[in-house]
Amino acid sequence: MLDSRKMVLMRSLEKKTRKFVRRTWIRIQPYIFIILMASVVAVVLLFGAAAQTVSAIFIAITLVTYALIATEKMHRTLAALGGAITTLIAFRVTGLITDLNQALDLVSWSTLLIIITVAIISDIAKDSGIFHYIIIKIVKRSKGKPEKLLLYISLLTFLLTALLGNVPAFMIMSVLTVMITKEARMNPVPYIMTEIIIANASGVSTIVASFVNLLVSGYFNMNTQYFLSYVGFLAIGIPISLITMGTTYLFLKWYYRKDISKVDADKAESELLRKRLMSLNEKDFIKNPIFFRNSAVILIGTLALFAASSFIGLPFYLIGLMGAFAFIYMSGIDPREAFHKVDWSLIFFIMGLFIVVGGIDKAGVLEEAGNAIGAISGGSLPVLLIVMTLFSGILSGFMDNISVTTALLYAVNPIVLSAGLATPTPVLWAMMTGASFGANLTPIGGIANILGFVALEKEGAKQSWKKFFLVSIPVTFMCLGISIVYLVMLSTLLRW
Repeated sequence: MLDSRKMVLMRSLEKKTRKFVRRTWIRIQPYIFIILMASVVAVVLLFGAAAQTVSAIFIAITLVTYALIATEKMHRTLAALGGAITTLIAFRVTGLITDLNQALDLVSWSTLLIIITVAIISDIAKDSGIFHYIIIKIVKRSKGKPEKLLLYISLLTFLLTALLGNVPAFMIMSVLTVMITKEARMNPVPYIMTEIIIANASGVSTIVASFVNLLVSGYFNMNTQYFLSYVGFLAIGIPISLITMGTTYLFLKWYYRKDISKVDADKAESELLRKRLMSLNEKDFIKNPIFFRNSAVILIGTLALFAASSFIGLPFYLIGLMGAFAFIYMSGIDPREAFHKVDWSLIFFIMGLFIVVGGIDKAGVLEEAGNAIGAISGGSLPVLLIVMTLFSGILSGFMDNISVTTALLYAVNPIVLSAGLATPTPVLWAMMTGASFGANLTPIGGIANILGFVALEKEGAKQSWKKFFLVSIPVTFMCLGISIVYLVMLSTLLRW
């Protein structure tokens, strides 16, 4: 009896200790960050602005910022903004930039504007019910066949990712998939996991398919020579996305074959599933028929303008503004509500990173890093593609792929010069494909991964990291390998 009481007391004390440590850590996080950044500034003041010291200062700022982002010890936006503030102070003290207004040129404002307008367009289009209507229509064509349902879900995830981006696509697909699997009393895990992996893997399909593509394209002004226009992505991105999607689908169908065959084997259960799926009414998602029709017209028009942007001479951000304006006006919603749909935390996160990474670029650090990466390749493009794809992919699996891409952007030109390339095109595409496919590596590699884990947990089908790795590791390296082979062949054919 005494021992059991001791055990209860020990467990109670252990829980209280954990809560205390957690609360204490949360409270002291900001102070730790301030102390770290203040220490960097103090070093500047004490040791002056010698070239090596300046480089060390900006490296320290970047490492601290990225460490806080990667370990999630502080919200990524606060970490990025804190790093940006410290970078600006370091600019002023070291004399690297005397007029801090010039430091704002480090931010790609057109890229941020594109991300904002695309977010508004995708969110309002999503609210119209047009995609829900299409999904239910197509899913009903599976007629209760789990294998067909998995195929249709894969294709729909790919299509929505190409049109709206991987995060909005996954949000729409996951909500409807949970509804469908619950209605049909099916295991949601194979379908949600498929959506996570294909949403990330399809992230290189179009220019709007992921924030990474918008970031890279905006930074290089949608350069058609680098295939960074809407049409360029269709030419380069769609084929590799279709290949990896097909390979991924076949692997997932094999991996989840027991869940799929279990329903197919039972004719009574299969017939019941068919009836439940056919009972779904796609028209229930159309709240306003006029809004529904107008959304379809404006979305098609906006996508057509995106595709024709390089031919008609309109910048991508202007087309995005036109599309966002049309959607807000047509929907009749309060503009303030439309702007609430934008992930402003992400916008300020990217803005902060531009300044932080701009700091180490101004200090010449990224030029040296780029030269080192270029030297590793020994002038061999295949080797360089392997290094860039794997480096970008593996880092993106453990860190935010936007953080990784922002840092690598500044190293592109030195890499190209050091490797003796005529164009940065292969390096840019290796970086983007790596970031997209690498996001599948861990449960925290992408926003879709985190949202998927939460959705499954709510449905009582919680996934462990181990179960996720059994699927993600082979899929990720399979896609990265396919990407490398594809880019090597493409660079030979196009003489990059």
